[in-house]
Amino acid sequence: MGRRITVLHLITDLNGVGGAETALYNLLRYMDHDRFASEVIVLRTKGTEGTIGDQIEKLGVPVHELGLRRAELGFRSLVALARTIRAIEPDIVQTWLYHPDVIGGIVARLCGVRPVIWNLRSSPPRKGEARATTYWVFRLGRILSGSIPYRIVCCSERALTEHVAAGFSARKMVLIRNGFDAGRYRPDPQARLSVRTELGVASNALLVGLVARFHADKDHATFVRSAGLLARSGDGFVARHDVHFVLCGQGVDPGNRTLAEWIDETGLTERFHLLGRRTDMPRLMASLDIAALSSVSEAFPNVVGEAMSCGVPCAVTDVGDCGRIVGDTGGVVPPGNPAALAAAIVELLAIGEAGRRQLGARARARVCELFPLESVVAQYEGLYASLCESRAQRDAPQADAAADIAAPVVRSVTAPSTLPGVARGTRRARD
Repeated sequence: MGRRITVLHLITDLNGVGGAETALYNLLRYMDHDRFASEVIVLRTKGTEGTIGDQIEKLGVPVHELGLRRAELGFRSLVALARTIRAIEPDIVQTWLYHPDVIGGIVARLCGVRPVIWNLRSSPPRKGEARATTYWVFRLGRILSGSIPYRIVCCSERALTEHVAAGFSARKMVLIRNGFDAGRYRPDPQARLSVRTELGVASNALLVGLVARFHADKDHATFVRSAGLLARSGDGFVARHDVHFVLCGQGVDPGNRTLAEWIDETGLTERFHLLGRRTDMPRLMASLDIAALSSVSEAFPNVVGEAMSCGVPCAVTDVGDCGRIVGDTGGVVPPGNPAALAAAIVELLAIGEAGRRQLGARARARVCELFPLESVVAQYEGLYASLCESRAQRDAPQADAAADIAAPVVRSVTAPSTLPGVARGTRRARD
């Protein structure tokens, strides 16, 4: 067995449970540890017990925390980052999201690491809507995309197309969609009962859930207004008194005054349950009757595939690749339209428990077939191995090498999965 390839991952924060953090954890958990050694640098904080950072450390993967605050990214911070990279001596640096892409990419190249891979996991930010710093870092990334990274991984076909249209290097782009752990996210009848007991609602209460951090892109206001429409009579809707609304994610708690005001306007405060950040997402997902997504901007949201993997039908907005994920197993509606989202949820309620169970089974079968996590991991491994081989030969990778190492834009991932709970196989996750 040859020397292991050392891959250094650079990410902003591991204290939350976002799409990038989840994707990184899944990749580290299922990579071939005999071929690849992994380490992680976190610009801010790795979090406490139960966070993604804690879970990654429990895999045996070293996590280096720089502890920076938003306003602290100055010369000393860059020096600290450079020293950490040099100490690790990685073969490849894989960055996640705009700030690590640009900052980490530049510093890694200055440290002599030539194979740098960027990771884009959202639609391009819009001026005036995104944070000013995020927008300007995005614009800098557009300029540097032709020179700093060897490859740019996108998790969504729409995000890839939009970034190319925005000026990012088309020849560097590689499409590797998210995959879902069907062994971890699976139907769980016990979760349905235990979560309802925790919430203090009837055992036969219907739960409609929204899993998303509190952010303008997630458009919680549309979800709350749609809940208000379907829970009381008027505007063409018949009141459903048996439906409760479960919201969780960073900033989604009773202390959020803006969210509380929106809920108060519905007159249905007692039907909303704000749970904040959770560490038991498979249990919570499996307890839902319907999962909703009200976002105005996404790429390839993990929460949709995770809900489907739990056998829960979804009502989502038509952003990013949401429509491709859901297919004909749920409802897809225009963003920013509370009435349309409410109607999609009502339609799923109307088919009854048996109908939702059947639709949920189809949803789970869809993600297991089209988006198996093992196939995603294999594509990343192929990308890393190919770049290292090219470096060893002192040859830059050819522009069309991506066709051999990752799914091209025009083709979906359909390789069979061998993760636990899907089929038998040989790949073993880290405990």
